[in-house]
Amino acid sequence: MAEGHKVGQINIGQIPDYDYDLRRMTRQLRIVWDSFFRGQIIIFVMVFFVYVLVYSTLGVRYSIALAALTGLAVFIPYVGIWVTSIVLVMVTLFQPDNYFGMDPWQYAALVLGITLMINFTFDNYISPRFFGRTLDIHPAAVLVAALFMANLLGVVGIFLAAPVVATIKDVGFYVFRKMLDLDPWLEPEEDQRPVEYPWFRWSKQFKTWIQKVQPRKKGPTDKK
Repeated sequence: MAEGHKVGQINIGQIPDYDYDLRRMTRQLRIVWDSFFRGQIIIFVMVFFVYVLVYSTLGVRYSIALAALTGLAVFIPYVGIWVTSIVLVMVTLFQPDNYFGMDPWQYAALVLGITLMINFTFDNYISPRFFGRTLDIHPAAVLVAALFMANLLGVVGIFLAAPVVATIKDVGFYVFRKMLDLDPWLEPEEDQRPVEYPWFRWSKQFKTWIQKVQPRKKGPTDKK
């Protein structure tokens, strides 16, 4: 009884049965959040440069500002693209002239159609390469979570909906398996590796290619 006051000071990480689980869950959640934030930044940069090129080619006024706005839209799922589309239509409708000699509404429809097509490509082919393996959540779940968190945290809640859902999913799966006295880790820890983003993989491939094409210096054995 003399040490009864220390019971409340016990850290769950000090319990042998949970020490490994705590370390592994912390690592897994860190990978989820780190992948999410780094992926968002990389996609923003990619979207920005793509739209600067596209809008400049189409002759859209304020192309850099609109490209930045479109890039920022990736931080606000579902809502961002609609806000960007409205601004884009307003700018192109009131633009006095264009490269193609179209009527304003035709020009606005053309620019909006190309924008939606590019966004569709990013949402369905590029973004999943960054987030798919790490978050592993259905888009419908993200949408429901975004609507719920928007009421709690506003725009910030919409932005954080995806990683929050992924966190709840991982923790919930762990608790569910523990309650059934099952192993909560379906894969060995050594098989779980951080997500390698295509951006970094392309960089490594480019460096390897540069090393191959560079002329090899002749060594002493190569001289005749």
